[in-house]
Amino acid sequence: MIEWILRQLERQPSTLFYEKELREKSDNEFLELKARKLLTCIQPNSECETYGYGQQSPLLAINLDGRYYALDDDNSELLVLNRADLIKYQFCLEVFAEEVAKTNAFSGSPEKLHRRLYYAGERIIDDSKVALVLAFIDQEQQAEDLFLGLPARLPGYDHFIVVTQSFKVGRVALRTQLEAIHIHVMPLKDIKNLKLDLSLFGETKWHSEPVGILNAKEEEEFINRHYKCHLPILITNETIKWHRNKILINGFPVILGDSLFLLFLRLVLAIRNSEIGAATKAGLCRGGFIKTGSEDQTIGHLRAAFAGVLGDVSPYDFIESYGRGAIRLSTHPALVKYDKQKLKGHNNLKIKKIADRLT
Repeated sequence: MIEWILRQLERQPSTLFYEKELREKSDNEFLELKARKLLTCIQPNSECETYGYGQQSPLLAINLDGRYYALDDDNSELLVLNRADLIKYQFCLEVFAEEVAKTNAFSGSPEKLHRRLYYAGERIIDDSKVALVLAFIDQEQQAEDLFLGLPARLPGYDHFIVVTQSFKVGRVALRTQLEAIHIHVMPLKDIKNLKLDLSLFGETKWHSEPVGILNAKEEEEFINRHYKCHLPILITNETIKWHRNKILINGFPVILGDSLFLLFLRLVLAIRNSEIGAATKAGLCRGGFIKTGSEDQTIGHLRAAFAGVLGDVSPYDFIESYGRGAIRLSTHPALVKYDKQKLKGHNNLKIKKIADRLT
């Protein structure tokens, strides 16, 4: 029954379940879930209540002397309901998150991140800090919007395990993008024991120490300009499927769509054009790199894309706020490598133009 409940929550996380329908599915499982405190009783309103079990649309039931009365869908028959007919239960996601976390040796306090996302805990696996998140998703666009934003919601983690009931990421491009920022989507196959397959972390190793090499003059500039990221950046000119571009940060891949890739190149251009290296949000809007009104959201998406590969560097330090209304790629331009001629051969006209301006 719990598998059925979780599928309903994927479609609508706020779904309530009538005691009658739960008992009809399995009286024993209903009692078991109650004993595990996974079901919280919602008593009916004393004056009126909606009733939807077995109905095409919810009916309004009015309490008269302890009984509830409602017209059926055709307004042809008066339904007489007892208070027990209207008792509903809410599935307790906090308790469920605790169970999944404890079973898989994660610790921490569960926290609601979004009506479709629930943080369950954290664990160190092979020196990597891993966050466990439960997701109730049934559409790929929901997954893209919510999963790519996880590094911004939960900064400081190397990996994110996102547990779903049945949802799987279908689009190869989205899977590639999620893998690049170390977000691993896992359907909960062992619903009885709640065990997750964590073997994919067995060979994962991460570098947290900066390895970028600068000469003495460049090191002095790095310090004087207050740059914060010493990791080498390679813009590979390699596209992953259509409109996906690969960048290596200290050897680890980040996949950016054309719009975010264009914005990133504009920030690279800024640090090459001046010592300050900042670009104003207003200027980025005027130049067509960001849509007016979505400045913070777009910059947040760009930061989130790099969150899993920066080691000890925060995404907010990597792409830092600089003064009022400006941002800067906080690294020395000598640490950013690319092939200008290959970038000029990109199939996106705006990327061709920005590549032509790079030195």
